[in-house]
Amino acid sequence: MENPSDATTGETQEPIPHDLVVDILTRLPAKALTRFLSVSTNWGSTISDPSFASTHLARSETRPDGLTLLLTFPNENLLERHIYTAIVPAGQTLSNPPTRNLSIPGFVSPYVSPSIRGLICLGPGGRQAHICNPTTREIIPLPPTKTETPYDPSYTLCRSISFGYDPVKNEHKVLYSHILRTGYPDSEMIMEMVHKVFVVGSHCWRRIGDGPPHRPFNEGVCIQGYLYYRSYTSDDHPEDQVIVEFDVGEEGFRFINLPEGNIGVENTALVDYEGKLALVNCSILVCGGNSMEVWVLEDLAKEIWVKRFIVFGFDLGEFMVGSKFYLAGTAYTGEMIFAPRSLARPFYGNSVRRVEIRGLPEYEFRHSSYCGIHLTNHVEAYSHWLILVIEVLTLKTSLQT
Repeated sequence: MENPSDATTGETQEPIPHDLVVDILTRLPAKALTRFLSVSTNWGSTISDPSFASTHLARSETRPDGLTLLLTFPNENLLERHIYTAIVPAGQTLSNPPTRNLSIPGFVSPYVSPSIRGLICLGPGGRQAHICNPTTREIIPLPPTKTETPYDPSYTLCRSISFGYDPVKNEHKVLYSHILRTGYPDSEMIMEMVHKVFVVGSHCWRRIGDGPPHRPFNEGVCIQGYLYYRSYTSDDHPEDQVIVEFDVGEEGFRFINLPEGNIGVENTALVDYEGKLALVNCSILVCGGNSMEVWVLEDLAKEIWVKRFIVFGFDLGEFMVGSKFYLAGTAYTGEMIFAPRSLARPFYGNSVRRVEIRGLPEYEFRHSSYCGIHLTNHVEAYSHWLILVIEVLTLKTSLQT
């Protein structure tokens, strides 16, 4: 009698269609993809294709997992910086247990950029930068920037660094600027300004056009291929401030005037509001009140600013007594994210949700003044036991004109 198993001997199964394989792989977490690179040559080439990475990222952004927050802070001995991710399920006030992605030696108080398409940039003092993918635990040191500084005690060197993305060429870029100026009393002036760009994936820095003289004083925000940051245009007149726009693709600078009114350096932040540049007056976090002033750049070419308000219906300051918060940015969910500069007491409100992140090491915040907390919205991307409460306020940006 014929063995039933013999009937299938030699039979070959139809291969899974390539389109179906791609569809399945783009739905998997980025960490899993790193393990599947070696499954076969076909899978390896598929996962390494830039178009695959773009499709995977687009699906990661729309996954119904909730809001993913990326937290970085130094360790107990202030010798390295930890990076954690925490997922906050939609509509919930308690995050899933945070995941420690990696620790980076030497990065105690560095520049930490917002997460852009799954990557962040870190740079101590603006001198040497690193690019990091927290999801895949990859970190790439960039070449040091070389700056010729005169041996003259009257000279000072100011450095700044920003991280951006060009959607046309699908390139991440790091913008490094240094400003050399004299420091004699009553004669301080900019002597030299140099800008350099590093394209992630290349091997060296490249000097670009100097642009109009200015001195950046805050970190940039990248919106649809443009970097924006606040800057002084004169050392003699600190009230002379502008917003600098840097075209990440074309690598050119231009100045944008601030909206009319008393918009000072203190308690303001630049954010991405529905794909447009917005200037948020965060004085409510210090002085209290039931509304937050937001200036939205509705027409970039004509520099038309529109003043709007976020209305809470209660005095937010009453819930923030003794707390120090800063505006960490915005999320794809349409929420603004406020994070503590140090540990603060909890609060609740009708249009505010307090998010608890439990499971971070106790010692990390023993000296709150040295926390150096950086927090950003994060999207997973593939590219080649004390209960501690950290309050993350997510405010729906239902703006009213």
